[in-house]
Amino acid sequence: MPLNLAVFRADGGSELGLGHLSRCKTLADGLANCGWSWKFAIDSAVTAPETLQALGIARSEIIALTGADDDFASQIRKHLTSDAGLVVIDNYATTINFAKASRAWGHKILVIDDLADRPLDADFLLNQNPSCSALDYADIVGPDCTLMLGADVALLRDDITTQRPAAPPRARFATPSEARLLISLGATDPGDETSKILKSIIEKGEMYKVDIALSSFAPHLHKVAEIAKSMPHTSLHVDTHDMASLMGGVDIAIGAGGTSSLERCCLGLPTVLIETAPNQQATIAALATVGAGSVAADAIQAIAEVSRLTADPTAFALMAKCAYQLCDGKGVTRVIDTILSTSSIS
Repeated sequence: MPLNLAVFRADGGSELGLGHLSRCKTLADGLANCGWSWKFAIDSAVTAPETLQALGIARSEIIALTGADDDFASQIRKHLTSDAGLVVIDNYATTINFAKASRAWGHKILVIDDLADRPLDADFLLNQNPSCSALDYADIVGPDCTLMLGADVALLRDDITTQRPAAPPRARFATPSEARLLISLGATDPGDETSKILKSIIEKGEMYKVDIALSSFAPHLHKVAEIAKSMPHTSLHVDTHDMASLMGGVDIAIGAGGTSSLERCCLGLPTVLIETAPNQQATIAALATVGAGSVAADAIQAIAEVSRLTADPTAFALMAKCAYQLCDGKGVTRVIDTILSTSSIS
């Protein structure tokens, strides 16, 4: 009998952001299209069920865990009516002990990772950072672990990939001041980089048309909203369900280095990248190396870089081309095909 149940162990919220939960939900949706069901197991001390519900995950699909990580596997088992074909772990705080214990009810384990900094018990290892290599995991996973590495396996939503054919070419603006700028520093932007960027735009007297994307869980949302009200041609999008169209409708972005950076690449959107979490360092460096983005240390530098790119059509077009060529958006299909073709859980 097929074990077409996937259990996802991930957390998120105003401080952690929604990146881990979002990419897991993308994979869950892909599995659902193949006839699978799924559950999300969260640490209730870290993640509120409402956070998952905002991502389209129903309460009936949530397992709320309490206590210590070492006890989470046994708690999950009590909530399952059958064994799981796949356990997906996308959580830096989850120890190898959880993975080992989950094998009592989980047929195969997929670990989604960005850091390559600790031993992992996995049958499949997914790292979508463009610069990662098998050498990064040589001493971290076992010899039988199947590695899925790079932007080709990035877990991008269907709405992004659907928008891709209509994305190029960029540079629809006649002058730099007519450029439409997207500010998207992650769903929650806990460091409030968005406010700093808006203030920098005001101080420099730039006249960009500005779109801001944030989640209702963003801790500094009220502050951002107040600043945005004072700026002409500025729109704040909260919990937007059409991020793909928003990305497709702008000319350039200031963004973080999580999964959203690869979404922007898929749509050929030139981006000035700001690191908002340590796990983004490798991706940001890789995108800059291949010319798919540029790096800014702070808000002032970010606006200066936007000004440079919008005033230089050649550099702008080259960045858009490099970004578009880096990620084709077919990662979910490749990941699922790999899992199903190398195991007995189809």
